[in-house]
Amino acid sequence: ELASSATCADEDLRLDPEDFAGGRVQDAHLYARLAPGAWPATDDRTSWVEEIACRVGRRRTGAAADASDGRPELFCRLRFGGRDASGDDSDVIGFGIDEGADWAQELLSRGLAMVARVDGTVEVYVPPDKGPLNQDAWWAQHYLKPGSGEGSVSYRTYRNYIDQLVLDALADLAPAASSILELCAGDGTLARRVLEARPDLKEYAM
Repeated sequence: ELASSATCADEDLRLDPEDFAGGRVQDAHLYARLAPGAWPATDDRTSWVEEIACRVGRRRTGAAADASDGRPELFCRLRFGGRDASGDDSDVIGFGIDEGADWAQELLSRGLAMVARVDGTVEVYVPPDKGPLNQDAWWAQHYLKPGSGEGSVSYRTYRNYIDQLVLDALADLAPAASSILELCAGDGTLARRVLEARPDLKEYAM
């Protein structure tokens, strides 16, 4: 956890699992851990950004939260490393941006796109849409139900391309005798493809 700061309180950065998963808030969250020196913080490159945590959403704390017009703001904390790093909370700075938050997001995303190619991890969390994708009726209309032939274009795209990405990931990450658990397995099409491609798996649960 990156230390708290006066300009970016814990509550303004925290991801609420229930509100996030339920689509009740449309906040976006980002976490990145970068290789030493990948994103220099000084001209002589002896200090650099090690970690970044961000949230894009409405302000939750302080008097400004009550006066907020609902526009999303960018809240961010950075941890620095390098020659002058002390290894404690003094290496962390935090800030919030209300005016120009869109520009700040664009600038940050371009920077991460460049430095993450060197070495590092960037995780982005975007909540489910509040619209029809959360409704069972939408999925029933657009995706295959047993006995309905080939299904919609959306369904075929899912089966032909997204499932293949899962198969590729299993080939890279799941050694022989692995145990696989598939949540929300639907009609079992992915399970069938996995078992055909990977008879070496120990077990597959749906």
